[in-house]
Amino acid sequence: MKADLPPPDEIRLRALTQDSSQEWRYLKGSASVETSDFDLSADQIDYNSDTHWAYARGHVHLEHFATGDKLDADHAEYNLKTEDGKFYAVDGTSPAKILTSPGILTTTSPFYFQAQWAERIKDRYILHQGFVTDCKLPKPWWTFEAPVFDIIPGDRAISRHTIFRLRHIPIFYLP
Repeated sequence: MKADLPPPDEIRLRALTQDSSQEWRYLKGSASVETSDFDLSADQIDYNSDTHWAYARGHVHLEHFATGDKLDADHAEYNLKTEDGKFYAVDGTSPAKILTSPGILTTTSPFYFQAQWAERIKDRYILHQGFVTDCKLPKPWWTFEAPVFDIIPGDRAISRHTIFRLRHIPIFYLP
């Protein structure tokens, strides 16, 4: 967790250049929008203070401090108040939850994921046309690929029509 976070209910905007027009703030060059819960950064961010929507473009990065989730995307739409949004050409990591119980396989590696696009709704992610693994990217040793993943970080991942691949070779299909 960062030491210099803004207090709760405060939004900190930073960029090399900033313009404004009524409720809009236009951040360009190393732009970031930071709260006590998360940091959203990109090459450019347009932020509407009335609706709380931020539109980020170019090298988008979102980090949630409490959960440890990290997302990178080409562009994104994110509501700072509800913390809901959409991310396009996305990849990210989520810390693994360690369970110590006989017969349960665990990992200390974070879970990595990639998708054509993803939605964040409350504390869950919906990945579309993507994969999940605990192998480091860009060349994962194994993956679960599916049209849709419903993920609650640190808790569970649900998918249907899933293909398990080992070194890009399909091993089995899970309906």
